[in-house]
Amino acid sequence: MTRSTGPFTVHPGPTIESYRYVGPEGEVEFEVGTEYWQRKPVLRDGHEIDVISVDSLRRVGDRIGEPLDDEPRARILENLRHYYRQRALPFEIRHPSGQHEDESGQIRPGFRTGLPRAEHSDGWSLTDLYMSPAFPDPDEYPPTITYQGAEGDAEIFREFEPVDATRREMGGFIEVREKVRRRLVLASSLRWVGKRSGQPMTGNDRARILDRVLSVYDKWGHIYVVRPSK
Repeated sequence: MTRSTGPFTVHPGPTIESYRYVGPEGEVEFEVGTEYWQRKPVLRDGHEIDVISVDSLRRVGDRIGEPLDDEPRARILENLRHYYRQRALPFEIRHPSGQHEDESGQIRPGFRTGLPRAEHSDGWSLTDLYMSPAFPDPDEYPPTITYQGAEGDAEIFREFEPVDATRREMGGFIEVREKVRRRLVLASSLRWVGKRSGQPMTGNDRARILDRVLSVYDKWGHIYVVRPSK
């Protein structure tokens, strides 16, 4: 059902994760996902959080294929903010930098891309090539994952073990059981590589890097356990 707010309308698009905006700026489709953490939908004020990707905004209809300039994009985003706030619904706008903006206008750091190379708006990244286009065979993959940040480059070993797990579908209403490979993160193997190869790693650096590695897995729902450092 189309809901109208002022001079524009917002209604479902051709796919389950798309919406169509129709207003003075023309017809525009955009992708809307759900915020997840550790394989579960994140709730705010009792509602799941819609995540709007700025990069996904694109012209459709009579102007399909035309570029969407900064000024009309900004107006559309402001209208979408109004649309959600008027309905008291939580939302996150994922900006091209990876930063997230919530319904209060607060902007916080976030991920610009996901694995196999997850890039964070704070300037660090994690590369894990398991089941990536370069290594599609689940039994063949590099033994390490790579961290890159302002403090330097690092590697850490991880292994896999099969376990039973559950995940949520259809907005969290359906629980699906499945067999997955759980990552075993070997914390004691974390070490500098590249320019800092061979240098000792401080406890603060070790804790920060490991926390960032695990935040990637939590964000995209990868199951893991950590083997503590000796």
